[in-house]
Amino acid sequence: MNKNNIKSVGDIHLEAGDYGDISCAGDLRFSGSVSAENVKAAGDLVAEKDVRAVKISVYGDGKFKGNLEADEISVYGDGNFLQRVKGREIKIYGSMKGTVVEGEEITINGELEKVDEISAEELTLNGEFHVTTSMNLGYGKFNLGGKSEAKEIFCEKLEVHNGMESFHGILSGLISKGKGGTLKVGVIEGDEIHLENTAADVVRGKIVKIGKGSRIGKVEYSDTLEIFDDGVVDLKEEF
Repeated sequence: MNKNNIKSVGDIHLEAGDYGDISCAGDLRFSGSVSAENVKAAGDLVAEKDVRAVKISVYGDGKFKGNLEADEISVYGDGNFLQRVKGREIKIYGSMKGTVVEGEEITINGELEKVDEISAEELTLNGEFHVTTSMNLGYGKFNLGGKSEAKEIFCEKLEVHNGMESFHGILSGLISKGKGGTLKVGVIEGDEIHLENTAADVVRGKIVKIGKGSRIGKVEYSDTLEIFDDGVVDLKEEF
């Protein structure tokens, strides 16, 4: 059975259904649960219920009141996810709010305004982030551009940098919070950990590097600990 393809140069309001490709040059609204192949909104997108798609691209603001699941999710504005969001590749250019975010590859250029929990095989954050509980990562790379915070970070490999020098192009309009940023976190645990501009109560890992602008209450390490560029560690313990 062929699925309906929807295309409009204006706004679109769709009821619940199973669609093919949806392309909207204006604002797009889903009033019921929607399944689709490719969804493209040049304006804002508001989804009242669950959405499942192969690919979703929003070039304005996106608000998803139900669960969202797609292979590829791109929002070139503000993304507000009230329930669970899950994707193979998630890209946000602006700000993001959410509850539980799961992805294989997640890139956020701007601000992770508030998320309860985030899990990713690879997470790149350029800017500022606020995670109320835990971050579960394979590889995390943070280029800090504001006052970031998280309760716990569990990872295989983590790099935290003062990232203002890397912000250019589209990021220059998103990051305007001064020279560099900081990270405050309770516990960081992983295999390889490289920290700059980070304040943490406990850091636990195999290979740990504590660098410029960092102060750590306690570092527990099994292989090596390197402290450089005036990094500070109050208590060191090898296990």
